[in-house]
Amino acid sequence: MLKALIASSALAVVMAASSANAFTIFTDRATFEAAITIAYNEDFETLSGTNSFAGPITMPTGLTVSSQSNSLFSVGPGQSSNPTEAIGSNTPSSDSLNMALGVSATAVGMDLFQNNGGGTQFGSDITYDISLFLGGSSVSTHTTTVSPNGGSFFGVIADSAFDNFSIFSNSNSYEVADNVTVGDAAVPVPAALPMMAAGIAGLAMVARRRKSA
Repeated sequence: MLKALIASSALAVVMAASSANAFTIFTDRATFEAAITIAYNEDFETLSGTNSFAGPITMPTGLTVSSQSNSLFSVGPGQSSNPTEAIGSNTPSSDSLNMALGVSATAVGMDLFQNNGGGTQFGSDITYDISLFLGGSSVSTHTTTVSPNGGSFFGVIADSAFDNFSIFSNSNSYEVADNVTVGDAAVPVPAALPMMAAGIAGLAMVARRRKSA
């Protein structure tokens, strides 16, 4: 009986672990933020107006922004359809926008906007590749759609940690990002726990019966 109870508890743990999804993608900020524990949100409001400058730049939250050429620009409200201050990659348009989190995390979300130069839009949806890294090791790459004249939200929860990511346009857009939210997945009570509790209770009952006998 003891062996059966232990085996059933172990099986419950294995089943719970194997049912986990590797990555969960979100296109709605409210749903994403409800699913995570937020470490910080970088809104870039300490920047001012639309100005080109040399990176990398470390924000008050500890988020560091750079690009291959370290040519960046602050994006004033409305410049790329962004309603509040944002940040973007500058020339050349083939550069990616890179962000080091300053912490290890399993979740990141952001508002993304497209900029075809001077704040103009492409007039149609374009795609961005969001690549997650732990140090220099690739964790995953995800493709998301960025709409014109309003932008899009992208969020991801991973089952492995990362500490930096890149945003790369497949359309030679000057990538623009805002409201980068970093955190970890909210940990639900695993479905296996009730089974484990029952198993432990059963073990205790058997131990008591043997002691009384």
